Amino acid sequence: MRYRRFIGLCLTIVLAMTGCKNVGNENEQEPTVTPSPFVESEEPTGDVAEEEDTSIPSNATLDEVKNAVVKQMSDDYIANMPYDSVTVKEIFGIEPEWYDAGIAEGPMMSTNIDKFLVFHATEGNLANIQNALNTYRNTIIADTMQYPMNVLKTQGALVETIGDYVFFVMLGFVDNTVYEKDEDIIAAHTAINQAVIETAREIIAQR
Repeated sequence: MRYRRFIGLCLTIVLAMTGCKNVGNENEQEPTVTPSPFVESEEPTGDVAEEEDTSIPSNATLDEVKNAVVKQMSDDYIANMPYDSVTVKEIFGIEPEWYDAGIAEGPMMSTNIDKFLVFHATEGNLANIQNALNTYRNTIIADTMQYPMNVLKTQGALVETIGDYVFFVMLGFVDNTVYEKDEDIIAAHTAINQAVIETAREIIAQR
C-alpha cells in the first residue's frame, strides 16, 4: 500500500512539472525580428533638371567700379545684399536679356533704401533699361508709404548712362538736422550720388 502511494505521488509530481513547463512555453513570445535599416535606393529615372542659375554676372569694368565705389563710400556703403535676375525683374522691371553684366545691390534692413545698380546693356536694350530705372525712381518718389527719413533721399537718387552702362544710384548718409530746407537735403543726397557716378565715369573712360 505504501509503495502504491509512493508511485502515485511520483506520477502526480511529474504531471505537475510537465504542466508548468507547457504553460511557460505558451507564454513565451516569438523573438522579434528587426528588419535591416538598409534600404536599397532606386535608381533615378530620366534626366535630373539642374537648378537655374539666376545670379547676375559681372565683368572686369564693373568689378573695378564696385571696388572704387565701396572704397569711396566706406562705412556708408550699406547696399551690400545682391539681387538676382529674378528679383531685378520683379522690383525694377528689367528683363535678363537686356543686359549681359551688371551689379544690383540693396540693403539688408528694410528701413534702409540704399541701392546701387548698374547694367551693361545688350544691343538695342539701352533705352529699355533707362526707361525701367527711371520708372522705378519715379515710383519710389511718389510712394507715400516711405519712412519719413527716406522721403527726401529718394528725390536725390540718380539714373545715369555712361556708354553702354546704365546706373541707378541711391547711396550715402545725410544728417538732415544740419539743413534748414528740404531742397538742401535733397541736394546733399544728389551730390553724394553724383560723386559715385563720376567715379564710375572715370573708370569706364579708361577702358
